[in-house]
Amino acid sequence: MVAKGSISRDPSQKGSTGLGVVARAMSLFKGRKSAFEAVAKPITGKEKVEWKASFCSGCHQPTCAMKVKVVDGVVVEVEGDPKAATNQGTLCPRGVALPMNLYSPYRVKAPLRRTNPNRKLDEDPGWVEISWDEALDIAGEKLKEAREADPRSIIYYMGFGYEESRVRWAHFLGSPNSFGTMGPLCPEHFAALHLSGVMLDRLDMERCNYVLLAGRTFGGGFAISSSSSRNLAKSVERGMHIVCVDPKFNREAQFGEWVPIRPGTHAALGAALLHCIIHEIGKYDEWWLKVRSNAPYLIPVTEQYLDGSRVFMEDYVRDPETGKPLVWDEEVQGPAPFDHGKGETYALEGAYEVNGQAVKTCFQTLKDYVVDFKPEWASEKTTISAAKIREIASNLVKEARIGDTIHIDGYEFPYSPACIDIGRGAVTDGLGTQTYKFYCAVNVLLGNSDVPGGMQGCQTMNQKPWLAADKDGILKAQFMMSDQVTGRPFEFPPNKLAPEWLFPAGHTFTPLIHDIILHPEKWYVDFPVKVAIVHAANPFASNAKSEVVLQAWQKIPFVVSIAYGFDEPTQLADIVLPEDASLERTNVYRLRRNEKDCTDENRGLWGTLVKRPAVERVYNTLNCNDIMIELAKRCGALPNLYKEWNEKTIDNMDPLGPDWPKALSEEYKLDPNGYYTWEEVVERKLKSDFGPEAGFADFEECAFKPYRVPSIKETYNYYYAPENSIRQPLYYHSQAEIGRRLKEDLERVGVKLPGYESVDELVKNYSGFGIWFETPDYGTTEEYPFKVINWKVHFMTTGNQDCVGNPWIQEILDDAIADLKRVLLHPKGAEKAGLKEGDEIMIESQWGGRTEGKVHITNLIHPEALGIGGSFGRKGLLRNPIALEGPCFNELLYAYPPAIDPISVALCNSPRVKVTKK
Repeated sequence: MVAKGSISRDPSQKGSTGLGVVARAMSLFKGRKSAFEAVAKPITGKEKVEWKASFCSGCHQPTCAMKVKVVDGVVVEVEGDPKAATNQGTLCPRGVALPMNLYSPYRVKAPLRRTNPNRKLDEDPGWVEISWDEALDIAGEKLKEAREADPRSIIYYMGFGYEESRVRWAHFLGSPNSFGTMGPLCPEHFAALHLSGVMLDRLDMERCNYVLLAGRTFGGGFAISSSSSRNLAKSVERGMHIVCVDPKFNREAQFGEWVPIRPGTHAALGAALLHCIIHEIGKYDEWWLKVRSNAPYLIPVTEQYLDGSRVFMEDYVRDPETGKPLVWDEEVQGPAPFDHGKGETYALEGAYEVNGQAVKTCFQTLKDYVVDFKPEWASEKTTISAAKIREIASNLVKEARIGDTIHIDGYEFPYSPACIDIGRGAVTDGLGTQTYKFYCAVNVLLGNSDVPGGMQGCQTMNQKPWLAADKDGILKAQFMMSDQVTGRPFEFPPNKLAPEWLFPAGHTFTPLIHDIILHPEKWYVDFPVKVAIVHAANPFASNAKSEVVLQAWQKIPFVVSIAYGFDEPTQLADIVLPEDASLERTNVYRLRRNEKDCTDENRGLWGTLVKRPAVERVYNTLNCNDIMIELAKRCGALPNLYKEWNEKTIDNMDPLGPDWPKALSEEYKLDPNGYYTWEEVVERKLKSDFGPEAGFADFEECAFKPYRVPSIKETYNYYYAPENSIRQPLYYHSQAEIGRRLKEDLERVGVKLPGYESVDELVKNYSGFGIWFETPDYGTTEEYPFKVINWKVHFMTTGNQDCVGNPWIQEILDDAIADLKRVLLHPKGAEKAGLKEGDEIMIESQWGGRTEGKVHITNLIHPEALGIGGSFGRKGLLRNPIALEGPCFNELLYAYPPAIDPISVALCNSPRVKVTKK
């Protein structure tokens, strides 16, 4: 084990708070001054200067290769590596500020044990430094006891904070309770899963000419910066037109146009765009709809209402002999199975009779449904003028160049350079999934998925064969999150904390689990949570109302935090296991998909990144993977961990082609009865992938080893599955099927549903076409005259590397965006509320949460909106005080129905709020 450090803490001081605690935190710095004194030494020219290859872990996609300047063992500078094709020598402030991350006095410097039994965010835990062996023994024994009694009693929180090795710990422990804290405000996978078959989609910025950004941004909104800014600039320079539909003016709008929208009403805009394209313009990609979608499929003519909403829950009309969906083939003047022909002769419109049953095509059903969603109707909902809605619809159709093709590397593709790019700002409300269904239908009408100019699935077929149709001819979702398309099996009583029985297509359950821990009987959970482990995650900073999370954690007998700094989870832990900073780590990451945006420069650019410690450890820390190996050994789960690495892969190290080993090759597999350090595991993976001579030395000159898809045409998935080989949903039959099953299952068990008055109130949301209804937080009222909104902040888009506590980054943000930690109000809104610039206010949500802030008045926000950016206003006695600054948006949210999307379970991020002057 690493030798015990020199910090100390007097347990008798456990009840003190305030400046005394901060002073004692600074005192933990003693005994480790040499590194900092070395920085201040005068330069003599005799210093040992080294440049170390590394990569930055500061965002969701840790692919920026770096060069780290080390002088006499001290990091003095970090810059981008020009030899790396990923970031081409550029590096954003998250990487540049890594020296402050490494040498921060606010880090956890040694293993700690709590002596104060009262878990509170404003009370000193009374930390006592202990040895690594003691800390690991205590934590390991608690895990062992919980595993032997009931593995379900263990809960593991993971997040983006350590993207390159986000180990699924709960799986190795035998617990089904693993929760990512990164998804409650980011359910942005519906379009990619249904239209591209994978979890992520991105815009073809090389060939798109017109894009409607619906609540999405490039770079900051993607949580990366390796190439997005450069790609945006090039796209704008070549003439791509950007239309930003958002309650707040963003950086993309300055290169195009801004269309302010009332928060929470994107579904109405999507419905109106469908009306305009189908009924007023009358032009859409008929070939794509007939050959590439389920638009010609026949469904029964019915009129069904659930909880007051017109819904579409019908199954396809099927062939009695084969069970295949039927179409109406105009060539034979009758019904035929969908795969009877290629599709050009199938009817898009029309009502027919098949086997004595009245039927319509899916397209005709949609056409009839959207007839009343006129721009004038949508204008009342969205505050966007009817003329503007018609203009957007017209431009989308015109710029889509319907019927055009383009040749790339000798292959002819359909060419559709216009689309709607859908992001979290548009879909984090009670109608979020409905918004997806409306907007995605527009993209299907334009025929722009996985072809040049449109939206692209992030993984390409040459990596491994996966593009395939289901039994009905519809593209199957594959890999991660595919169960959000198919729905999860109904299991009641539930065997896990996640309420999948109630939300079978949910994206994230983290917002709800704390209410479940507090009230298990209400959610029909019959086991307690006894141990919680948290690493690279923060269920307080990524959730609603911290008080509810706090109460749940106070109920958990034992909490382990694998921690970099003293954030909220660490403040409340019983045992703290300090992890290495980014520049102290050995790690590996696989760039295995077109992660964020697509250009010819980076599409099909994959590869492997490896880093070793740039300097010796500053404090008494360990690599988090070694911590997990040690815990697994002590609780008896080490063979399970090794089996996972042997048979599947190190997390985020997927193979780059069919000839690559899936995990560890046979000669480098781990002995279940052996013991391996993390460095040994990584080196075995490198040898498995690159041969017996491979190793860390191959990455000493540059941390990134590239792998490129052979040609540009092979980066478009249409190339692998052309014409009618797969079809996309215009009618979301999978949603309707999940809804039908769910209604049947819930009515069968007959239990009271938490948060819902009836089964129909929940099930209506699974309609095969999008629906519109006024949610409980729709619009404003006299009591709550504003809708609060939130957006990601550049240079701290996720919790990686504690950017919120890094003074270098915060200084840049404070200087560049002086109003960043203010509360934004439009002049009309400020006048109505009687507020002026700089006023200190209290903001209160319709759900009861509160936060405070200072007013900044700006025209760059919707008149009904109140804007709070980023994730500030953090809590914790021992963290850098700069992290505590600013209003805390999350306190205004509510993690319970109806303040969630009933399908994705995402938090609704625009509740009504009121303000009072302090």
